[in-house]
Amino acid sequence: MGYLSEKAAYLKGLAEGLDIDKSSKEGKLLLALVEAFDEMAIEVDDVVIIQEDMQQQLDEVDEALADLEEEFYELDDDLDELEDDFEDDFEDDFDDEDYEDEEWEEEYSFECPKCGAVIHIKPELVSDDVKFIVCPDCGAKIELEFDCETGEE
Repeated sequence: MGYLSEKAAYLKGLAEGLDIDKSSKEGKLLLALVEAFDEMAIEVDDVVIIQEDMQQQLDEVDEALADLEEEFYELDDDLDELEDDFEDDFEDDFDDEDYEDEEWEEEYSFECPKCGAVIHIKPELVSDDVKFIVCPDCGAKIELEFDCETGEE
């Protein structure tokens, strides 16, 4: 029982002990006030109980969120560590001298006359049978012409 409930019970007992005339206007008013105060005290007690339950639930949610944050940041740290390790390993394993120019395929590059997009074609995709290509950006049909002596476009 809360403080207001105790006060309301005290006032109710006091009003009963005073032997207030219930038929007089003043007596009716005084007893109605004591009764209203008693009902308000009950409602306030209910609100306090609900608030305490909500506070407990909020504390539980806060703890769960803290646990999730901790797990997330641990995973994030682990991921950062793995990325760092991978980058270190890749930099150690990669040596520019291991890859000569001939290992990298060359491409034919040109601009689409319609939209200006730069188009790259691998040489193995171009043969005497291929007379045109389609621009991937605008869909324009582009005729291919090669210089017979150099093999270039």
